[in-house]
Amino acid sequence: MNPVNNNYTLTNTKTTFKIAAKELTEEDLEGLKITFVDQTFEYNANEKTITVEGLPEGFTVTYDDNSRVYAGSQTVKAKVSGNTNYDGVITKEATLTITPAKVTVTAVDKTSVYGRELVELTSQVDGSIFGTDSLNINLSKEEGLDVGTYTITVSANNANYEITTVKGTYTITKATYDMSNISFNDNSFTYDKTSK
Repeated sequence: MNPVNNNYTLTNTKTTFKIAAKELTEEDLEGLKITFVDQTFEYNANEKTITVEGLPEGFTVTYDDNSRVYAGSQTVKAKVSGNTNYDGVITKEATLTITPAKVTVTAVDKTSVYGRELVELTSQVDGSIFGTDSLNINLSKEEGLDVGTYTITVSANNANYEITTVKGTYTITKATYDMSNISFNDNSFTYDKTSK
């Protein structure tokens, strides 16, 4: 078809189309596979954080209360903003948890001889102790100084550690006496009505 017709005058007119930004929704985040999930770490004296995963190019996120060092848990808020195609902010929540580190404190078995000074009680720790942390270990021997065996008990405390304690045994052995210089010889007496 010939576009030219002497009966008409053709005028070109430009039209502008504006595409409005879409309001960001939870469904958008799911569709874009953006996730923010609970995370758990074991205590090691270092700062822990959790992050939004799958963030597309141009999207941004800011966090509230997203830092923890010590054992426990807290709610972290992530505020996700879209790129130029989206308006608004979606707030997501997840839980940041730090569990206590596991250690075992064992009382070391001890032995001493009856009548002598008791030896110092000591313990052995299996597991990692971080930084300048202390387990506040206390050792105590069951009362008694006679020959026999006694229980060594252990107590320890630190909220950042799950502490297992293992008792020990304190043994007091019989004393040995040197009787080489003791003599017991025969004697004879003449009867004189007195005890000998």
